[in-house]
Amino acid sequence: MKKCFLSAAFVLVCCFGSFAEAPEAKEVQRTYHKHHKTYGQGKYYQISRENMSYLIYFQWVQATQKNDQQVLIGLPEPSFWSGFNRRGMLNLQVNDISIYDLEPKEITVFNEAKQAGINVEYNFSGARMNLRFFMDDAQPLLHVEITPSPKNKPGAVRKLQLDFSVDPSITGKPHGTYKRELLSPARKFDRQGWADLGPQDTSLVMYDTKYGYTKDNPKAQSPVFLRLDPSVFEKARVHYGNASAISFRLTCKPDSPKIALDILETRKQMTNQEFMNYLAGLKLIQAPAAEK
Repeated sequence: MKKCFLSAAFVLVCCFGSFAEAPEAKEVQRTYHKHHKTYGQGKYYQISRENMSYLIYFQWVQATQKNDQQVLIGLPEPSFWSGFNRRGMLNLQVNDISIYDLEPKEITVFNEAKQAGINVEYNFSGARMNLRFFMDDAQPLLHVEITPSPKNKPGAVRKLQLDFSVDPSITGKPHGTYKRELLSPARKFDRQGWADLGPQDTSLVMYDTKYGYTKDNPKAQSPVFLRLDPSVFEKARVHYGNASAISFRLTCKPDSPKIALDILETRKQMTNQEFMNYLAGLKLIQAPAAEK
């Protein structure tokens, strides 16, 4: 059994390349939502390493009678219909001000020998924050780092919260029919509702046991992987089960020097078991779960 697992992991790692080339980040052109009547300008940034690639986009949404102008962040690639694909993928709230309601002060592309990505500066009414998306030369992860600016006055950040949602495998199915589950190093989350994340829940594999990719469900995408650092949270909760979205609410320590999330999505479609094997081959998880 161990020999079969190692063989499968080896094949998957080989399929995704050896990561011999340096990562690269650049601004690119896309036409997502170009004809939406309330959407203004959009900025798109591709961060890639060989055949692994992520697209970060910033979408200006015009003001309406009900809402002020917003600038939403999304991740439409590698998978447009699943994963961290939602417009407004990260709702960072500093001192009760949402990042949705702010325009980036500056977006800077950087390309270094071992890292490439973008750094985005925001000003939450005096509390300046940097949001950094990048890939490195080690693994096919999209790293997300949130750090306070060294220009901040002491105590500028009084309250810090991060909300986001993930749609593993597939969306568009009837509400109430999903079978979302999460697997951490400590346990399996397989009951519907809110659950607290503990200090041992340092990573999560998110998948669907009903709508995962199989020969009978060829339109589904792969599961999604998330790694986080629970030490910076005052309280962390996740809601999952029979809805499309798995929703996170992370109440962070205001004096946190850094909030870090690592994301892995793939363009290649994989079954739940194949994705577990792939993660194990990258040493992101210790052992694959049983086939679902």
